[in-house]
Amino acid sequence: MNILVLGHGGREHALVKHLSRSNVLNQVFVLNGNPGMMKDAYPLFGDEEPEDILKQCLLHHITLVIPGGESYLAKGVTNLLTSHGIHVFGPTKEASQIETSKAFAKKIMEAYDIPTARYQTFTTFQDAYTYCQHRLPPYVIKYDGLAAGKGVTIAKTLEEAEKVLHDLLDDKVYGDSKVLIEEYLEGHEYSMICMVHHTTIIPLPLAKDHKSRFEGNLGPNTGGMGAYSPVDFVSQQHYNLSLDMMRKVAIGMVNEGYPFTGFLYGGFSLTSEGPKVIEFNARLGDPEAEVILPRIHNDLVDLIDKILHGKSVDITVDSSYHVGVVMVSDGYPGPYKKNESLDIPEEIQSYVYHMGTKKENGTYKTHGGRVILVQGQGKTLDEAAQQAYLRIESMKNKTLKYRCDIGKSTT
Repeated sequence: MNILVLGHGGREHALVKHLSRSNVLNQVFVLNGNPGMMKDAYPLFGDEEPEDILKQCLLHHITLVIPGGESYLAKGVTNLLTSHGIHVFGPTKEASQIETSKAFAKKIMEAYDIPTARYQTFTTFQDAYTYCQHRLPPYVIKYDGLAAGKGVTIAKTLEEAEKVLHDLLDDKVYGDSKVLIEEYLEGHEYSMICMVHHTTIIPLPLAKDHKSRFEGNLGPNTGGMGAYSPVDFVSQQHYNLSLDMMRKVAIGMVNEGYPFTGFLYGGFSLTSEGPKVIEFNARLGDPEAEVILPRIHNDLVDLIDKILHGKSVDITVDSSYHVGVVMVSDGYPGPYKKNESLDIPEEIQSYVYHMGTKKENGTYKTHGGRVILVQGQGKTLDEAAQQAYLRIESMKNKTLKYRCDIGKSTT
């Protein structure tokens, strides 16, 4: 079997690394992959439109495609490839609306009694701003479409909300779409990701992501500054409630005519009233993938094959803790420095996932806002975090920035 992984971030690096261990795999291919993937995958180069991806699949006899990022799904890559008999572990363009339209996701949650934050939808700045004027902060403002993980702002003041709404609805910084303003959910956040094929649903280990740029969960939202797994603050009762919500949305998507296949991501807040859904995504989380996949002993290719055939599978999970710390370019998530040299010592390279790098004349260079994730593991969360930060210190890094509290009890 030949498999193509679409994407060039840390999530895709983690996928490639795990897939390469499969006993039923012939070759893993990556399209425009990052340097970290080259040890485990055969590189392909070219355009990334669905028609171009189809040509690559036919040329290299690829039978299964795993899209990493949401942009491929929104363009309908699954629709095109499956129409040519190629299996895709990712949802159709229509089913991916569970992520690409927050209003669509809210309607599914309302229809199937899935607890979530109360909200209103707006298309004009004045209506949205007037709504905020009659409410107390914080204001959770969400762009309805895709925004590379940066479409959600928790505005702590009315003035901050005014600026965000002006950017989204007047300047249309992410495009022409509506915004949702939600109630703020007070609670601890965590991620549940399930492998889904219609009504067959297999949960992966829980993880906790850290979205805020700075320590203490302060500053602007990012694509994720780090993650850890497992998540001890979620009780078995709350885990079961969360999994039930994931089942409800999978069944709801089938009932509504949008059957879902792929990695279904549920972002939850553990509130005083129990778990509530913050958002759904239509793919693996990044950086969650980098701390979840290393804990799974199963052959991922075999898992996907069984799920696509409607078979239930037991996941075998390592009991150790995994912590991933994301290192970012100076200035991220705003304008950031690029093309900075990056020294990754040989002894830690197997614990580094490349997110935004390139290689020139044998030297790694920064090539994105989020550059690498450095992983640690141990018998306890503190031990895993300590390992991750020791590996970061070994880099003698002078250019990249990172949070110092990932996996610490204060977060």
